[in-house]
Amino acid sequence: MNLADFAAQAQREGKRLCYPRCLPGHRMDALQPLGPDSWEEGAYHILAPVPARSRRIPPEAVELILVPCAAFDPACRRVGMGGGYYDRYLTLCPNAVTVGVAYDCQKVTRAVSGPLDVGLDAFVTELGWYHR
Repeated sequence: MNLADFAAQAQREGKRLCYPRCLPGHRMDALQPLGPDSWEEGAYHILAPVPARSRRIPPEAVELILVPCAAFDPACRRVGMGGGYYDRYLTLCPNAVTVGVAYDCQKVTRAVSGPLDVGLDAFVTELGWYHR
């Protein structure tokens, strides 16, 4: 799902946008790129902010997190990609609203979640919203 329009609107509204950077130990950080040259290929061949050209945003300052998934259910449980990056990071963000981003075809009747999996506040797909 392309979130470029969402990001552009948020910037027009003066929102501070930060993006994930995978770290060793299946950890993650949120970085705010400071310019167009602030990007490089990161983990899993996904563009990520360059730490030296970005501002680190402390987890407690993050207000909204868009979370990817492999599958989700109407109760806002998610199946991630297997690394646990988001599950670890979400526990550090007490002030953040968490919204999964997926296609409706990724919805399952019941997502199998483990003890470390973190449920989300909502999911958005091309067909609408699901709320916990």
